[in-house]
Amino acid sequence: MKTGKQKLYINGRFLTQRVTGVQRYAIEITKAIDALVTEGELTGIAIELLTPKNARTLALQHIPQNRVGHLTGHLWEQLDLPRYARGGFLLNLCNCAPVFQRHQAVTIHDAAVFRMPSSFSFLFRTLYRWMHGIERYTCNPIFTVSNFSRKELAECLDIDPERIVVTPNGADHIKCAPAPTKKKSREPYVLAVSSLKPLKNFALVIRAAKRLPDTNFFIVGGKDPRVFAAVDEEHGDNIHFLGYVDDEALRELYANASVFVYPSLYEGFGIPPIEAMAMGCPVIVTKKASLPEVCGDAALYCDATNDRDLAAKIRTVMKNDVIRQKLVARGRERVKTYRWIDSAKTLLHAIQMIHGA
Repeated sequence: MKTGKQKLYINGRFLTQRVTGVQRYAIEITKAIDALVTEGELTGIAIELLTPKNARTLALQHIPQNRVGHLTGHLWEQLDLPRYARGGFLLNLCNCAPVFQRHQAVTIHDAAVFRMPSSFSFLFRTLYRWMHGIERYTCNPIFTVSNFSRKELAECLDIDPERIVVTPNGADHIKCAPAPTKKKSREPYVLAVSSLKPLKNFALVIRAAKRLPDTNFFIVGGKDPRVFAAVDEEHGDNIHFLGYVDDEALRELYANASVFVYPSLYEGFGIPPIEAMAMGCPVIVTKKASLPEVCGDAALYCDATNDRDLAAKIRTVMKNDVIRQKLVARGRERVKTYRWIDSAKTLLHAIQMIHGA
């Protein structure tokens, strides 16, 4: 951005979508940018959040939310949004960007449509591969959420990794949710949180639960029947699907869980493990994709294909208080490195360095 009061527009289509990790990133980065305005760090930039007419309201102190255009979904993003963002710099935080916009940046969260194509419909993966292929020419910088994703995207899009800036997810939002008025008395339980897509590998949790019939498992997220296609038998009575829950309920579930498990096969980052760490819950993850980078020595690692191993790790955490407390302490330290405000500063600095201060 050049000298004078320049315009930064934020693509607010995410406020029409269900909140998963991608939308969480967009919401929290936008709120963090608003906080930087509050602190007086962005005096040279006029920022505006552009959304479709059907968008929810995001509570911000200084950034106005302007509902523009008449379309919705991808059509709004491709046709309405560029008209209203004309003359400014457009920040897209959820993988997609207008294909004919030039003065813009995008966050691409992972390379899953290239690396794990069977997890997506033909139409979805074709659209996103095409869009990402366009974005490598029209967006500068490109942001992503981990060094793992940076390497993956550089390879899949055939671009210099120096063009990709890492702006990690944060965990501090979970503590902003209202705390429970009092701790509910519950039997010990295992918690898992994710959208239940095949690449999230929740079939492994179901099989591990069968090895631990006296332990309750609570699973938060949408129930996808494709998950059960990999499991020949019905899940046991100790598996409880809670569907989508709000942040207040999620905070309570993390705080009271005996252990959190995240068996994903492919992640650009993986927010739930660091949310669990922030709430003092010990974490078990696989060694796949970005998870070792994100969790470091603050998690216990299991074999992504071995339910016996996962069940054994769950038993270890639930029965060995020394290991449990070590994981809790390491987790609380680990999440201190993941703050939304830090990622927002990195993001804005990268834009200013490329497009002028």
